[in-house]
Amino acid sequence: MSRGLMIALAVLAGGLTAVQGAFNAQLGRLLSHPLQATLVSFSVGTLAVIVACLLLGAGFPAPATLLAVPPWLLIGGLFGALFVTATVLFIPHIGVASMLVAALFGQMLVSLALDHAGLYGGGAIALSPVRIAGALFVLAGLYLLTRPVV
Repeated sequence: MSRGLMIALAVLAGGLTAVQGAFNAQLGRLLSHPLQATLVSFSVGTLAVIVACLLLGAGFPAPATLLAVPPWLLIGGLFGALFVTATVLFIPHIGVASMLVAALFGQMLVSLALDHAGLYGGGAIALSPVRIAGALFVLAGLYLLTRPVV
């Protein structure tokens, strides 16, 4: 798959995250508690991944394989649940764009550190003035999105 196609698909995935946030926020208002919206969202997602694994022949990990995985690698789903819960709670108050750009800024900060240290399983990508500028542009966008309208 080409780098350009990967970037285009990443943009599409990001766009769908905005739709997911808007849907989950509305779901949270219709259910008794915001965590119920998170539960429903993850349950539907889990079912979709099970179906995809079956249809694509990916199978399921063997229990012995899962037991051999370092436990800290298994908490990614927890972070996803926290993110979905945050969207349910905050989007009704600050809007989809502000929520997702604030989250993106947090992702940028942590991503720069992970890249710099090479902690994603690939080679390190050094922190540079250009990469810092990219994060600052996201911060500027957040500032502009959250300013009161005059």
